[in-house]
Amino acid sequence: MNKLVLTILMTCALLAPICAIAQPEIKSATYTITQVHKYSIQVVRIAGRNLTVDVEGFGRRRFKVPHDFTFDIDGQKTTLNQLRVGQKLRAYVTEVETGELMLLQDENSKEGVLQDEETDETDVTLESDDSKNEAGDDGDSN
Repeated sequence: MNKLVLTILMTCALLAPICAIAQPEIKSATYTITQVHKYSIQVVRIAGRNLTVDVEGFGRRRFKVPHDFTFDIDGQKTTLNQLRVGQKLRAYVTEVETGELMLLQDENSKEGVLQDEETDETDVTLESDDSKNEAGDDGDSN
């Protein structure tokens, strides 16, 4: 038994420098890219759980809205039934991409392999684009 343990230890000791030489050098950098896209939206039709809107630059879009879904408009929770045909909204879609860029390079070679591990997150914020809010104020929401 002691001979087996000694053989394993000696084999590992002899192979360790060879394995260390074969390991690629890893250089990495983390990054974050944030983009905010603004869209003008107008409610065209509400039929049951279906919401049809005109999205500036993208045309008419139809969405099936889950029963318990609420929209967050101007900080207020709003259900599908509370939206009005003709209502104008501004949608801010924030996309955040984070990741780590790694350059794997064998120390015996000048060539490397670029690897990108990324994570994407998307957040949508809605604001009323109506000139008058429901309280009757004539204030501009800009």
